[in-house]
Amino acid sequence: MTAIEPELLAFLEKTAALMHLPEGTPAGLVLLAGDGSTRRIYRVPRAGLPVVVVVNPLPPARTHPDENESFLAVAAFLERRGVRVPRFYAADLEHGYLLLEDLGDRRLYDCVREAGWPQESRADAGGAEPDSSRDAGDGAAPSSTRPAGAAATLRFYEHAIRMLIAMQAPGQTAFRSEWVFNPPYTQDFVIEMEAAYFHEELVGRLAGSALAFGEIEPECRFLAQKALGLADAGGGPGAPTPAHYCFMHRDFQSRNLMILDATLAVIDFQGGRLGPPEYDLAALLYDPYVAMPAHVRLALAALYQREASAAGVRGIPHPDEAATGTWRERFLANAANRLMQALGAYAKLGGRLGRPGFREHIPQALQDLEGVLAALDCCPRLHALTGNLRKRAWPS
Repeated sequence: MTAIEPELLAFLEKTAALMHLPEGTPAGLVLLAGDGSTRRIYRVPRAGLPVVVVVNPLPPARTHPDENESFLAVAAFLERRGVRVPRFYAADLEHGYLLLEDLGDRRLYDCVREAGWPQESRADAGGAEPDSSRDAGDGAAPSSTRPAGAAATLRFYEHAIRMLIAMQAPGQTAFRSEWVFNPPYTQDFVIEMEAAYFHEELVGRLAGSALAFGEIEPECRFLAQKALGLADAGGGPGAPTPAHYCFMHRDFQSRNLMILDATLAVIDFQGGRLGPPEYDLAALLYDPYVAMPAHVRLALAALYQREASAAGVRGIPHPDEAATGTWRERFLANAANRLMQALGAYAKLGGRLGRPGFREHIPQALQDLEGVLAALDCCPRLHALTGNLRKRAWPS
């Protein structure tokens, strides 16, 4: 149990009936282990239904919508889309308290670690692993041998793909940027929050390299333009939103997908904004936490293409269409940006801040980034830098 500040105690007393706490029973709290966020999340073990209290105080002079208001707005949007999210019970937005459904501790990440991945059959593989140039998902999905546990892993990922399409597909309820505090996903945002973040935290601070960002910035800008579908150097803060943009979670990966019996629920969506649909797909399929095999990525990307194009997600061609080659490059460019963002976060959280559970994933993320850049064959300096970083020893 943990000590409770007076404001939080008052919030718990006001919401005791919602939590089905017996009258006069104090709401003891158990602090849950966090990931990369500064939020504190407490489980209420004595409650009559599964609940957690999220503590995320914000400065009084904050603008609105703030981060907590953004969380609630995105939750409502996703619920209207049929996406399972934590149920909302109560809030004290002045102090930054949210009372939410407790979805338990089992994540898609845990399922992969326990059950593993289905193996590609020798007939499909030709006795060798597929190279990175096949990772984007054009063509038919390979057949696989599927032990029971690994088959369950694959079913959950197929469910995650369909959940993603439900978030992105056109519908009566369109996502609106003014609901959230997050800046738009522009070229300048990609450069500052993903490419430069990777350079500052991993290349400069953790690896100790003296390489100036200007040496790789032109290639990073090229990747940003390709990922966003920009034909020129536009895409600054005042640029119009590209027509193919849709809702983007921006951290749609195995640690943010909770397993509830035979289904999934999504969490940590307060960073949602409008963005290219390929970004969340890349976050799921190039997730360094789980080291997805290339043949599984190939199958899932093909599934996404078929069903997203059928659902009308803008800019997603069917795998049989000629536009698949262009889409594949856009997908890989988004994967490169996403992996740079992840590497920056692993270096900051696991290196500079010393939090467990991040630094050990740097080698896999570098391997994935090197493979993506090799498949794109357009950024020689960034590719060489990634290869040199991958050869280093990265203590966990």
